[in-house]
Amino acid sequence: MKLLTFNFFFALTIIAITSSDTINIPKDGELETFMCASQPLQEDTVLILSTNVTHIIKHESLCLINMTYSLTLTSDSSLPAIIYCNGSKTQPNSGFSFINTQNLTLQRLVLRNCGGYLRRLDAINSIAFPFYFTEYHSAALVFLHIGSLLIKEVRIVSYYGFAVLAINPTNALMDSMNVTMASTIYIQNHGHSIGCGALLIFTDHIKSTSIVTSLKATINNSIFYMNYDFLKTIDCLDNLHDYVRYPIPIVNAAGLTIIYTQKTIPASVSVSRTLFRRNVGTVAGAMLVLHYKSTLGLSSTLINNITIRENFNLHKCHGSGLSLLIMPSQASSSKFKNTMIIKNSAFARHSILNSAKYVVINKCCGAGAFYIGVLEPFFENNITIAISNVQFYFNSISTTGSCIYANTQYRSNNDQFKVLNVILDSVTAYENSQSNTNSKLAKTGHFTFNSLKGLFITGSTYIYDNFGAAFDIINTKVALSGNFHCYRNTGERGPGFSLHSNSYFQLQNGLRAVFSNNSALDKGGAIYSFDDSFNQCTFQIANKKSQANISLIFINNSAGEAGSSIFSTNLYYCSQSHTIMTKTAAERLYRAIFKFNSSSSSSLSTQSVKRCICKDNATFECRYFSYPKVVYPGHKIKLAMTAKDPTGRMVHSMVSVELGTMKRFEGDIKFVSISSWYVAPSDTQQVLLESQKCTVVGIRLNKMANSPNPPGAVLVVSSPQDTVLLKVRLKLVDCPLGFELNPNSRTCNCSSVIGKGISGYHPVCHISPDSVPTITLPKSSTYWIGLLTLSDGTVALGVASTCHAYCNLNTDFTVFIMSSSSSIIRIADPTDISNSVPLCNANRKGPLCSDCALGYSATFGSVDCKQCSNLWLLTIVIYAVAGPLLIYLLYALNLTLTTGMINGIIFYAQINIILSGLKLSTTEHDVLSALFSISKGLISLINLSLNFNYPICLYNGMTHLMKSGLNLIFPVYLLVIVVCLIIASRYSVRLSNRISHSSVQVLVTVVHLSSARMFTSIMDVFTSIHVFTNATSEPMQVWLNDGTVEYGKGRHFVLMIITSLVVGPILVAYMTLILAGRPLQRSNRLREYIRPIYEAIHAPYKRNKEFFFAARILLVIFFYALYAGFRGNGMYRAFAIGIPFFAFYAALEALSRPFTKMSLNVFSFFQMVPLILICGTIWFFTIENLLKRMAILFVVTNTIIIVYLLAVIVLRVLKRLGLLQKLEYLYFKRMMPVSVRRKNLKKGKEFSGSFFEECNDTREPLLSPSY
Repeated sequence: MKLLTFNFFFALTIIAITSSDTINIPKDGELETFMCASQPLQEDTVLILSTNVTHIIKHESLCLINMTYSLTLTSDSSLPAIIYCNGSKTQPNSGFSFINTQNLTLQRLVLRNCGGYLRRLDAINSIAFPFYFTEYHSAALVFLHIGSLLIKEVRIVSYYGFAVLAINPTNALMDSMNVTMASTIYIQNHGHSIGCGALLIFTDHIKSTSIVTSLKATINNSIFYMNYDFLKTIDCLDNLHDYVRYPIPIVNAAGLTIIYTQKTIPASVSVSRTLFRRNVGTVAGAMLVLHYKSTLGLSSTLINNITIRENFNLHKCHGSGLSLLIMPSQASSSKFKNTMIIKNSAFARHSILNSAKYVVINKCCGAGAFYIGVLEPFFENNITIAISNVQFYFNSISTTGSCIYANTQYRSNNDQFKVLNVILDSVTAYENSQSNTNSKLAKTGHFTFNSLKGLFITGSTYIYDNFGAAFDIINTKVALSGNFHCYRNTGERGPGFSLHSNSYFQLQNGLRAVFSNNSALDKGGAIYSFDDSFNQCTFQIANKKSQANISLIFINNSAGEAGSSIFSTNLYYCSQSHTIMTKTAAERLYRAIFKFNSSSSSSLSTQSVKRCICKDNATFECRYFSYPKVVYPGHKIKLAMTAKDPTGRMVHSMVSVELGTMKRFEGDIKFVSISSWYVAPSDTQQVLLESQKCTVVGIRLNKMANSPNPPGAVLVVSSPQDTVLLKVRLKLVDCPLGFELNPNSRTCNCSSVIGKGISGYHPVCHISPDSVPTITLPKSSTYWIGLLTLSDGTVALGVASTCHAYCNLNTDFTVFIMSSSSSIIRIADPTDISNSVPLCNANRKGPLCSDCALGYSATFGSVDCKQCSNLWLLTIVIYAVAGPLLIYLLYALNLTLTTGMINGIIFYAQINIILSGLKLSTTEHDVLSALFSISKGLISLINLSLNFNYPICLYNGMTHLMKSGLNLIFPVYLLVIVVCLIIASRYSVRLSNRISHSSVQVLVTVVHLSSARMFTSIMDVFTSIHVFTNATSEPMQVWLNDGTVEYGKGRHFVLMIITSLVVGPILVAYMTLILAGRPLQRSNRLREYIRPIYEAIHAPYKRNKEFFFAARILLVIFFYALYAGFRGNGMYRAFAIGIPFFAFYAALEALSRPFTKMSLNVFSFFQMVPLILICGTIWFFTIENLLKRMAILFVVTNTIIIVYLLAVIVLRVLKRLGLLQKLEYLYFKRMMPVSVRRKNLKKGKEFSGSFFEECNDTREPLLSPSY
C-alpha cells in the first residue's frame, strides 16, 4: 500500500514537471519575488531552484501562496536547494503558507531560519476550532486545503515555531523529511512557546472548497531530531479536562503532533521507518496523538517500524516518547477497529533529563516512553490500542510507567466506565529501571495500567533484567495467554506482576508462563496482588476443562518478606464467576496450574487471619497470654509471635500494638486505652515474618511522669483483617533500683545519683527484654551501688566511688545487675550476664558491703563475715602466749635490727601489705589460691598481723569498729612485755645478765615490726568516703571500713581518739629518733637515753650512711599515702607515681652499699630483688588484667622472702648452739694453709690492745653488730 502511495505521488511530480510552466530560479532574490508576490499563480507551475546560490527570503511575514493549481518546488540537481529566511535572528519573521493548492510538491530543499507568526494569517485565525493559536505561535511551512501534498527530501533546520503545520491534509506524503534543531532563541528571550516540530490537525470545523471524503497523511523515512519546546499553558495532558468549557491553546509535542477533532470525516495517519531522538517537550516529548471529542472509530494512527529514543519531558508528565490522549465524544463509528496500532518499533533510553543543558531549568523533568490516557469516557465508547512486536529497553523514570503508562481518568466518582483495551502481542522489555523502588508506598511499574477494560498479553512475551515491577496493574482484568517469559527482574513487590484494587488474571487456554530468578524486596517474588475492597480471586480460568492446558512455572524466585513466588490477598474463599472458591477447590486449582521449583518453603503466600503468641514452635496462644516478667517504664519486652493464614501456615503480617485495660460496659467487656502508659510510637507497628519459626518482636512501653500503674494492663495485638484480638496481660511497675523515670523520654534512665557518684565514667543503664535492669561501666572499677538507711529511717539509693575492701572485684565484670525483687546487686560479665557474682562478698550487705549479714560477725585474717561463737574468746589465750614466745625468740636468737639481716625482710613485708591487695575470685578454690593465701599470711606475720584470707573469729557480734581497735592490742601487748622486762632487769641481776645486752635492740625491733600495723591503722581509721544518695542534696561522709558509721561521729570519733592516743606517741617518738636522732644527741641530757636506741637501729650501717634506714621508712610511708589516696579508683596512677621512686631508691642503695659488711650489702640486695620483680611487672599485669599471673608472681616472691627468713633463723640457731663457730673453724682449717694461719694469729697477738690495733670507725661503737 505504501509503495503504491509513493508511486502515485512520484507520477504526479513527473506529470507536473512535464506539463506545467517551468521556471528556473538561478539567482538570489528571485524566489522571494515569485513566492511572496501578492498576485496568485494562474497555472500549474514548477520552480527549479539553483543549488549554486542561497535563496534568501527577507519578507517580514509569511509568504502567502493561495492558488488552486499545482505547484512544485525542487532543486536543479540531486543536491538540495537552500532557502534561508533572513529575518530577525531573535524572533519569527518569514515562512511560507500554501492555501487551496491542488497538488503541492516540495522536493530536495533545505529551509533554514524560517518561521512566521500565524497571527498574521487570517485563514488560520478565522477557523472555529476547539484549539486556538496564541499570538506567539509561528510556522515555517503552513498547508491548508491542499489536495495532494508531497514533501520529499526536505530538511527544515533552525526554524521558528512549527516546521510543518498541515490542517486537514487530504492526501499527504512526507518522505525523507528531516525536522531538526528548533530555534530556542525566542524562548530564551521571551519564555513563550511558539510551537515545535510537525503539527497535523484533522477537523470538520473548517470548510474546504472541494468535497472531502477522507483525510490521510503518511510520514516515511523521516527524522525528528533535537527539537525543543516549552509550553506554559498547561501542566500535563490529563489536565485538559479543565478546559472543557473554554477554548484550549494548542498543545504539541517537540517532534510530531497529530490532533483529531473531526466527528464526521474519517482520518488516518501512518508513520513508518522514522526516527525520533533527543526531542524535548513539555507535556509530550517526541510524538503526541490527541483525540479531542472526536468520533471514535473515525480516526486511526498506524505506527510501524519506528524508533523513539532519548526523548524527554520538562514537566512531570508521562510520555516523553509517545503520548496518546483520548477525550472521546459519545458517538462512535466502526470505520477503524483499532484507535492506534504500533508494530515492529522500539522505545529506548527515555530517562531523567539533565535540564541544566536546556533553556528552562526544571528540577523534575523526565517521564516514561509511552503514555495512553483516556479522559471522561462514555459507556458507548470502545477503545483498542494494539501493540505488536515492540521492544522497550533502557528506559527509566522517577514515578511509574517507564515503558507504558495507560490510565482512564474520570471527572467524578460516578459513571466510571471501562472502555480502554490494550493488546500486547509479543512485546519485549529489558533493562528498564525505576529510581524509587525502595519506597514502601510507591506503586511502581514499567507497564502501568489503571482502570482498563482489559489488558491482553499474548504471543511470545519476554520481560527480563528490569528493576521495578514489570507490570503494575490497577483495577484491570489481565488476560494472559501465549508464551510468557519473565526472569531476572527485581522490584519492591511483584517484579513480574503487581496487581492492585479490583485486578485479577484470566488465564487463557494454552498459556505457558515461566517466572525465574526474580527478586522482590518486599513481597511476591514474581507476582504480588493486594485487594482489600473486592473479593475477586487473583487467578481465574474461563473454563475448568482448560486448566490442564495452563502452566505457570516458578523457578528460584525470592522475596524479602513473604511469598517467594506469589503473594496474594485473594487466594482462598474468594469470588470467581459469582461463586466462592473454597480452600479445597483453590488448593486443587493451584496444584494443577502452578509448579514451584525453589528452596523456599513459602512460594505461595497470602495474608493472615489471626495472630498468636508462640510458647514454642508447636504451642500457640491466639487469644490470651500472660507475660511472665514485670515491665518497667521504657522497657522493651520481647514477644515471640506468628501470624497464620486460613490453611494454618505461618505467613507475613503487619500488626498494630496498643496498651490498655479490659473493662465491662453494659455487660460487654471492651478495650479501654490508658493514659499513664503507652506503646512507643516506633513500636506500634510490628512485622511478623513468614518463616518456619516465630518472629521475636520488641515493644517498648513508656510511662507518663507521676502516674499510677494501672492494674490489669493488657497489650492488644491486632490487624485490619482480624476477627479475634490477641491480648497479652502485663504487670507494670516503676523503675528499678538505680533508675529513674525521665519525664521527656518517658523511659527509665540512669538515676541522677549514678552520675554524681561515678564521676569520669558514662554508665549505660539498660533493661533487657527479660526484665533484667543493668548498669554498665565502660571499664572495670570498684564502685558500689546499693541501698542504705539514712538517720531518719529513710531508705535511699547510694553510690560510692570505691568498694575495694568488701566487694567482689573482677576486672572482667563491668555490669551491675539491679535486682527487681530484692536489694541484692550482682556484677556480671558484659558478654554473658548469666556469668555473675554478688557485688558484696559472702555474707555481706549494706552500704559499701561493709555490714555483716544477720548472725554473722567481722573476723580477723579476712574481710569475710562468719557465724561466730563466744567460745572463740578462748583464742585470747593463744594470743597471750604468742606474745612472750615471740619476745623470747627475738632475745634468744638476736633477731633484731642491730644484726642488719632482717631489715630487708621487714621492708619487703611492709611494702607487701599494699602490693599484695590482689583478690582472686571467691569461686576459685584451687591450688594457686591456697598457695597465695598461705604465702601472703606468712608474710603478714612479719607485720604482726593475720591475713591468710581465712576468717578467724574472736567473739559473736564483733563489728569493724571493734576489729580496728583490737588490731592495736597485740603490738601494744608486745611493747608492754619488752618494757616490763627492761624494768624488771633493773631489779634482778640474773635477768639483767641475760637480757640487758639486747633489750634495747629487741624494743626497737618490736616497734619497727609494729610500725606497719600502726601506719595502716591510722590510714584506715582516718579515711572517709562520700556516698551520694537520691534523698539528699549533699553526699554523706562515712567511714571507709563501715558505711553504716558516720565519719567522725559517735563511736567512730571514740575510735579516732583511742587510735591517736595509742599510735600517735609511739610513731612520733620513733620517727623523731630516726629522722632527728643525731642532732638530738648533741644535748648532754638526752644523749644517754637516745644513743642506745639510735645505735641499736643504725649499728649495721656505715657512718654517714645511716639515712638509708630512714629512707626506707619514708618510702614505706610514701607508698601508704599513695595507696590511701588512690585505692579503689586510681591504682594505675599510684603505680605510675610510686614505681619510679622505688626504682631510684633501689639503684641508689645497690650502688652505695650502706652496710658495714659486704655480706650484708649482698644479702640486702637479694632481699630487694623480689620487690624489684614485683614493681617491674605489676603495672603490666594490672593493665592486661592478668590476675592469675600476678598471683603466681606474689607466691614466688613471698616464698623467696620466707626462705630468706628461715635461713636467718637457722643461722641464728646454729650460732646460739655454737655450731656456727665449729663450721667456720672447719672451713678455714680446710681452705687456709697452716703457715698462714700461724702468721695471722701471731700478728693479731702483737697488736692486741696496742695503739696500732685496727679499727674502721672514728670512735668505738656502743653496740657492735654480731652475726
